[in-house]
Amino acid sequence: MHELSIDVEYINKLSSYLTLFHKVRTDVWNARCPICGDSKKKLTKKRFYIYLNHEKGYYSVKCHNCGYNTPFYIYLKEYFPELYKEYLLEKFPKKSKKINYSRFSTEIKKIGLKLNKCKGFDYSCLKTFADLPKDHPGRIYIENRKIPINEFYYTPSFILFLEKLGLSKYTIPYEHATEPRIIIPFYRTDGLSTVFQARAFSYKECLRYITIKEHDAESKIYGLHRVDLNKTIYCTEGPIDSLMIPNCIAMSGISTNIKGILPIFIFDNEPRNIDVVKTIKKRIIQKYKVVIFPKSLKYKDLNDMVVKGGFTQDRLLDMIHSHTYSGHTALLELAKWRKV
Repeated sequence: MHELSIDVEYINKLSSYLTLFHKVRTDVWNARCPICGDSKKKLTKKRFYIYLNHEKGYYSVKCHNCGYNTPFYIYLKEYFPELYKEYLLEKFPKKSKKINYSRFSTEIKKIGLKLNKCKGFDYSCLKTFADLPKDHPGRIYIENRKIPINEFYYTPSFILFLEKLGLSKYTIPYEHATEPRIIIPFYRTDGLSTVFQARAFSYKECLRYITIKEHDAESKIYGLHRVDLNKTIYCTEGPIDSLMIPNCIAMSGISTNIKGILPIFIFDNEPRNIDVVKTIKKRIIQKYKVVIFPKSLKYKDLNDMVVKGGFTQDRLLDMIHSHTYSGHTALLELAKWRKV
């Protein structure tokens, strides 16, 4: 029980970092999801939970919007590394110098072994949008959004697709479960797809994005398989925006952890979105370069700029380069931008 009390102490320490954080009842806490940002339209929406997993005997973290699900200590390690170091010292005071031999590290190593054994998802049962007839509503939607028609897959029924993959356990009982979705595969650097995102065509769908991972430890970074580390790397909020410019990856949620890469972050042009503003500031403090759009720009994201604004790739890159900031200058520009 002493070990669990330490977890509770560090869960409470996160209260200042998590939006609308509060205790629901004994061993259950709730907040807005820092991984996917939760709903952008309903700023009071909270689907991120920290709870005691009685079956496994430790605290877990789960978002009922994006599907993020991991032990609390893994979440702490990924997103709050400095706090995690303090946590380890308290959790294993006698083993602080030999932490690699603790039960804690053994579980992390097991996750690494499972990661290597991933088989990857099989999309052979699906068609790309290029395979669909030219008058198919799905293909028309993709072409109107200026998305490469060979990049994503189409499923006429998301639930049936999950069943074919043997993933019925992920079936989510929402209103339009049998409707078609866009399947966006995420590939690792070795070319294996161990994560995919199912995107609804309708903006009215309550679960617009559903992200499924073959294993909890898999990275939710889109585009890793084709990025050139010797060139400037960009990082957008979502896969569709990343396809608008070269050498660009994407996060699955604005707070997704980026390891081993130093990209220029390009967030959506939403100065009144509290989560976006907080995350941009976080990236600046972490010493990343960020793009802060000019006040005159009225488009929400890179895809909007292409579809509605008629931006060419060269024009997008010119604007990005001329509005990339870091350090103190970035903080000043962020302060101006959020007042727009």
